[in-house]
Amino acid sequence: MKQLPSELLNYHKWANQTMLSHIECLSENVFQIKAAGSFSALADVFYHMYRADQIWFSRLSGKERNLANGFEDAKEAREHLTKASDEMIRLFKQRGEGSWTITYTDLRGETFSNTSDEIIFQTVNHGTYHRGNALTIIRQLGHKGVSTDYLLYLRDQ
Repeated sequence: MKQLPSELLNYHKWANQTMLSHIECLSENVFQIKAAGSFSALADVFYHMYRADQIWFSRLSGKERNLANGFEDAKEAREHLTKASDEMIRLFKQRGEGSWTITYTDLRGETFSNTSDEIIFQTVNHGTYHRGNALTIIRQLGHKGVSTDYLLYLRDQ
């Protein structure tokens, strides 16, 4: 495997782009259609992922983030998630491949310390989990899904 975390961040970006590009090709309003499950629509899944990525980026970079207020369509989500991934990739390129430790306060007010590598693994794993939620919604709405497996990413490179 190439250097962690850069390889994982590039995979995360590719997987989000792949899934959202697929959704863009489906019926026009599929992104906002209400569905059963943990999230009420695809828009909610991808906004949740975006928000989590931005929170982790803020913690890693020490910079506050101005968040979008939700997404109207898959194209907007893809643009925001791609920009967020690009910023994270740029941060790691600037800092170099070495891991560093950050101490942060979570949303419940508890203080924790983790390495940057652990946070990237968490971010990518969180995205993988929720892309699975999105795939379930796509299938519930009667559409075929798209695979975002890591080995497909490697073959696509």
